[in-house]
Amino acid sequence: MARKTRRDLKKGAFWRRMLRGRADSRLSIGAWCRKQGVRESAFYWWWTRLAARDATRPAVAPAPTLPPARFASVQVVANMVGDAAASAGDPPVERIIESCIAKGTS
Repeated sequence: MARKTRRDLKKGAFWRRMLRGRADSRLSIGAWCRKQGVRESAFYWWWTRLAARDATRPAVAPAPTLPPARFASVQVVANMVGDAAASAGDPPVERIIESCIAKGTS
């Protein structure tokens, strides 16, 4: 297999930009080539060459998709003894957090 040189890579990048520009222009290939001053045969040669390169590239695995985030409803229940004691200057009493998770709730 032939080794790709820096020049080949630069030409390939140049022609990829050219091919994208032709697609964005909405001109026919012949009209676009005349406007750009390139030979139509060169356009088709690079078009087929780059398509063949793309076809032989290994496919990149798509990033895994995560399920939508689900949140649980959380309710803070005050400890009445603790609240009353805290107001009287006594040491704080442990607070209780209760979580309610209903089946099938999103």
